[in-house]
Amino acid sequence: EEDYPVVRLLLVGERKTEADALPLLQVAEAIRAAAADTTCVGSAARVTPIGGIVGPGYTTEGRAQVEINLQFLI
Repeated sequence: EEDYPVVRLLLVGERKTEADALPLLQVAEAIRAAAADTTCVGSAARVTPIGGIVGPGYTTEGRAQVEINLQFLI
């Protein structure tokens, strides 16, 4: 059984801009949807979203952040 890499993609807004949470969620949803609808990236890899979107959360500097995990099948 092969181990396929999982990439954690963390999207982070600007400092002290908690209002960035909604736009970051929208970007994360768009990336996740595109990965779910794509069977191949070129001829080398397939990308599969793992789990859902995590967040939004906030850093100690007030930056909004969301996380998605993608698995690359090479």
